[in-house]
Amino acid sequence: MNLEELIVRSRKRKAIDEFIGIVYKRDSKIHFRYRKDFNELFVPATEYREFTKGKPYDGVIIWIIESPHKWEFKIDIPLFPSGRHHARPLNNPATQEFVKPVYEERINSFFGERLEEGQVFLVLLVNAVQYQCSLGEKTSLYRDKAFVGNWLRGGREDFLERVRSYDGDIYINSCTKGSINRNFLERNYNLIEKGEGPFKVKEINGTLGLHGIVEAELEDAGLIGWDNYIRYPHPSYFVYQEAKGGRVHFPEPETLSLSPVIHMDYRKEHIQLTIKAR
Repeated sequence: MNLEELIVRSRKRKAIDEFIGIVYKRDSKIHFRYRKDFNELFVPATEYREFTKGKPYDGVIIWIIESPHKWEFKIDIPLFPSGRHHARPLNNPATQEFVKPVYEERINSFFGERLEEGQVFLVLLVNAVQYQCSLGEKTSLYRDKAFVGNWLRGGREDFLERVRSYDGDIYINSCTKGSINRNFLERNYNLIEKGEGPFKVKEINGTLGLHGIVEAELEDAGLIGWDNYIRYPHPSYFVYQEAKGGRVHFPEPETLSLSPVIHMDYRKEHIQLTIKAR
C-alpha cells in the first residue's frame, strides 16, 4: 500500500478529543475521577466550557495520546449536546482501569506541587492525530507511517489549533515512541535534516519517536516548559505489562527533553503533499 492510499484509508475513521474527568487536591492528596456520567455520555473537548458552565474549575490538563486504534470504535453512546457518537479515545476498558493509578500513584507528585488544596483541573484527552493510523491492524504495520504522513498533510496544524483552543495549563505527553528514525523519515517522506523545515522532532533519550514529534511542536509553539509539562507512558503500556504476568511497574515521569528541536525539510520540492483533512 503506497503512502497516498494509506493516508486516505486512515481518514475513514476518526476519534475526536474528549473531556473525560477531573484531577483535584483534597487532604493534600491528588485524586482522579472520571466524569460521573462518563459511561452514559460523550462530551467533546470542544464543548467542555458549555458542559461545565456554572461549575467552578481552576485549570485544564491536556493529556495527549497518539492516535486511535481498535477499541476506540467499539462504542455507541449519546453525544453532548445531542445525537449519538461512535468513537472514543482510550476506549479499551482494560486501559481505562490504569488511568486512576497513573494519576494518583505516580504522577501525583507533579500535580501535588502545582495544585493548591481544593483546586480542580479538568482532563481533556487528546489524540495528536485523530485518524485511525493503524487501520485497526498491528501497530507495527501502518501506524507510524500513517501518523507522520497525516502530520505532514495538515495534522500538525490541526493538532496545534485544537490544543490552543483548549487553553491548557498542564500538558501530559503519553504518545508512544513508535519505530521511526532518520532513515524512516528520508525513505518514506524524502525528508532530510535541513534549516527550518516544516517537520520538527526531538530526540527523547537518544531516539526519535512519535512522542518527540509532539513535544517538538508543543515546545516550538511556546505551549510547554519545565513547569507545565511531563512525558508519561501510554496506559496501554501497563496493560501489556499485566498481560505478560509480571508486576506492573509505574516509572517516574519525565520532564522536557534537553535535546534541541530537529528541523527537517523535503529533499525534493515536488513531493510537497496536498491531501487535506476531511
